[in-house]
Amino acid sequence: MKKRKFGRWLLSFFAVFMILGSLIGSPVSAAENNRLPYSIIPVFPENQDKDVSQYISITSKNGVNQQISFQLANNTKAKQQVNMKILNAYTSPNGIIQYETKKTEDAMIIAKEYEMKKYAKIPKSITLNAGQVKTVKVDIDIPKIKGSVLGGIAFQITEKDSQESNKKGVTFSLKNKINTIYGIAVHSSKNHKAKFSFGDVFVDPMATYYAVRLPITLHSPLIIHNANINYKVSHKGKKLFFAKKSMKFAPMTKTNFSIPFDYKEIKQGEIYTLKGELTYTDSSGKEHIQKFEKDFKYEKDGTTNNIKNMLKAPFDNSHSWIIYILLLFLLLLILFYLRKKKENEAEKAVELAEETLLNKDYEIAQLLVNKLSKRSKQREILQIRLNAVREAIQNNQIDSEPQN
Repeated sequence: MKKRKFGRWLLSFFAVFMILGSLIGSPVSAAENNRLPYSIIPVFPENQDKDVSQYISITSKNGVNQQISFQLANNTKAKQQVNMKILNAYTSPNGIIQYETKKTEDAMIIAKEYEMKKYAKIPKSITLNAGQVKTVKVDIDIPKIKGSVLGGIAFQITEKDSQESNKKGVTFSLKNKINTIYGIAVHSSKNHKAKFSFGDVFVDPMATYYAVRLPITLHSPLIIHNANINYKVSHKGKKLFFAKKSMKFAPMTKTNFSIPFDYKEIKQGEIYTLKGELTYTDSSGKEHIQKFEKDFKYEKDGTTNNIKNMLKAPFDNSHSWIIYILLLFLLLLILFYLRKKKENEAEKAVELAEETLLNKDYEIAQLLVNKLSKRSKQREILQIRLNAVREAIQNNQIDSEPQN
């Protein structure tokens, strides 16, 4: 009875974790297609930039009006519906380029003419029969425009998986959304100097820590892959913490860059200073530096007690520390469950061999016992019992041999 309850509890926990993972999971990159139930191959156009092979990249001084194709293949034996949508490119508060359908409070495009959704069209979905391959065409019509327009195309399926445990009456169904995103960049020119501005810093209380938000706006239509930000936070002349982080920027975007308040406490109403510099390298290899210095303070209604900072790591919307702990806990549970399962199977096989005293049952039991960990005490006990079974079988064979 206890084993049945444990199995049901484990399966329930696993189901909840998988559902949670499907809600917060990050997009799957194109390099992982070989593990997906479908595969996508971009058909690079004739005017594809020769030095780019990871995504669609076209440079044209007169704009672009053409079709881009993708080959979709169903790698399963069941019918699949692949949903598709156009995405804009934003600069994430964590300093990376992310592809989304719309802006957020902390990530936005400052000029609508740099939204890819405005220029690209794609069918909402496509149905693939088992093993079928189809070509999907994307219409792109971008007029002559300064700099670069960046976006992406998301291919998504909802994978249903029904599973049944070894125990009677325990079933569950999982729905896992799988995303594959391909980037699309159209350039009229890449030779521009980037211009940044920095807004007023504010404190953003999160669930378990405090984020210092530095608004950074890129006023240039450039894709920047090689920026770095160095910063330090001080209080009354004392340096509290500092860090350096690499950043990427999508064209004409604003982000509220997230800096974890990496100190033991933050005092309400008192002034702190965020000081640093942002460096990037332009297309000619020249390094540019823009400095910033901003004062900020944390104010909250109610008491003015000092607030303890419980977490010093940056918050990530897609992979928070809670998920990593749950994943580790789940992994340990699965390993424990599998070990117990192997031990139970080996023990039952030994019991059967003890009852029948047949070579066939003995060999099966020995095989299962050998699969147990060599450091397992259970293996040692079962091996002793198997040795006794082997001796009994040998004695029976001797007794049954005809006497001359």
